[in-house]
Amino acid sequence: MTNKEIYHQHCDTDETISMFHQPWWLDAVCGPEAWDVVISQDQDGRLQGALAYFHQQRYGMKLLRQPILTPYLGIIFQYPLRQSKLSRQYAFERKVVADLVQQLPAYAYFNQHFHPEYSNGQILHWEGLQQATYYSSKIDLSQSLETIYNDFEGSVRTEIRKAEDRLRFETSEDISTIYQLNQKSFAAQSKAMPFDLPLLQTLDKAIAQRSKRKILVALDQQDQVHACVYLLQEHGTLYSLMIGSDPDLRSSGAVSYLIWRLIKEHHKDYHSLDFCGSMIERFQRVFRSFGAVQLPYLRVYQKRGLFRFINAFTQLGE
Repeated sequence: MTNKEIYHQHCDTDETISMFHQPWWLDAVCGPEAWDVVISQDQDGRLQGALAYFHQQRYGMKLLRQPILTPYLGIIFQYPLRQSKLSRQYAFERKVVADLVQQLPAYAYFNQHFHPEYSNGQILHWEGLQQATYYSSKIDLSQSLETIYNDFEGSVRTEIRKAEDRLRFETSEDISTIYQLNQKSFAAQSKAMPFDLPLLQTLDKAIAQRSKRKILVALDQQDQVHACVYLLQEHGTLYSLMIGSDPDLRSSGAVSYLIWRLIKEHHKDYHSLDFCGSMIERFQRVFRSFGAVQLPYLRVYQKRGLFRFINAFTQLGE
């Protein structure tokens, strides 16, 4: 069996594997031929760990990059049974990480955002990889609704009250709605969209087939869409993969309204809401206004050879 076949088989039988690591997700965001995986096995052929990666060729250089629309990736472990001592767990991780990193194809650039559950950056350092601590933001949904609401900044609560009188909340199956809203936002900043609608439609189809998403929309009495949230649902966590709002209608408070509505709808069934955060300060300010706390994760990267020189003057690979 090939590495990808072994990985497929493992993901099919292990329900704890995040959707972002799943072959169907990687097929959608990378293309079936543009991702691969290295695996570590024990003497009996049992999978111990895996590291999937998206690969591209640019100017004759191989780049292993974080896929678009994918908040987290990184190494997954399959720990031995009855391994309770931390010292043995660390030794196991040390062996598996070294095995995986050494199997990666020769590359000029490696860049991935590891899942927040991965915390052992020291081993990656020993293997020559660099790392930086990045932050998402999350809301603890196990709290009472009253506590969550009181943690919102006053301006957010004011927006919610105003929007409740003017807007209504609906679910939708039309993925083009949030694409168009994001397209408007990027155009207002004179920026190009980082992905196209067919790619988003491919990913949405794969997620919808597995009943792991909702598209939430805020509309006014004239059926004009003010804002939209693309919400993922898995393993007790909600992920707001995309939030879009009409730049001309942002004073309506539609985003605050939608975030509050989705929290009220789902807080009994999920333990946290992950904003799939950004390191851009203005976005972090928005997330903090909802009382969200920082959720650290590792950006793991390495630049080699000529790429280091080129990257110093361009954004190639970033």
